[in-house]
Amino acid sequence: MKKLLIPLVCGLFAICSCNLEGSYSATNVQDIVTIVEHQPMNDLGVQYTITKKAQDTPELTEGNRYFMLFDILNRQYEISVKSVAPVEILPAQAVDPAEEIKGHDPIQIYFNWIGSRYMDLAIGYYFDEKSNYARTFQARYSLDEASTLNVFLYLDGNDENPASMDENNLKQNTHFISIPISDWDFKAVTLTVDILTSTSEGYVIEQKTYSTRQ
Repeated sequence: MKKLLIPLVCGLFAICSCNLEGSYSATNVQDIVTIVEHQPMNDLGVQYTITKKAQDTPELTEGNRYFMLFDILNRQYEISVKSVAPVEILPAQAVDPAEEIKGHDPIQIYFNWIGSRYMDLAIGYYFDEKSNYARTFQARYSLDEASTLNVFLYLDGNDENPASMDENNLKQNTHFISIPISDWDFKAVTLTVDILTSTSEGYVIEQKTYSTRQ
């Protein structure tokens, strides 16, 4: 079962919560899948078969992960794909107290799923459309004595955000990330990110930590 770490609900549901009993179809299903033997499979082992797809659907690469929007056509999980976005697999490195993290651009988390293998996130971030800066995400982790897995996610976005620039000169983009978590035995999870906060004096960047128990 996938769990929501962050209660920012935007109408998403995956096949883990999609019950086909009494029905043979479902519309606008959203799921993160891995391409296995040329077909998408979600982390619960549900194998979909693509029978239809939108004209602009990109070529799907074996072993890669994707965020997919689709209709389920029948109980054999034949699907009609509406849209596909690549998912970055981002391994977390152990926290190094001596490391100085440079990337503290704010992000907005649209959704977060925790499964047995991955922490999956959809992230919004700002960028200057005149910039060609190569933005990078970094993930760090620590596992404390209470078996809490603490994950820290950072974005190096060249300070292209409303705390540093005029918001009118910025655009927003969505990025999908899967952080592998199957190597750790944990009872609870926290996720710490930099977020944008509006104050009477303008925007500031603050750290926020979300948490849940398994």
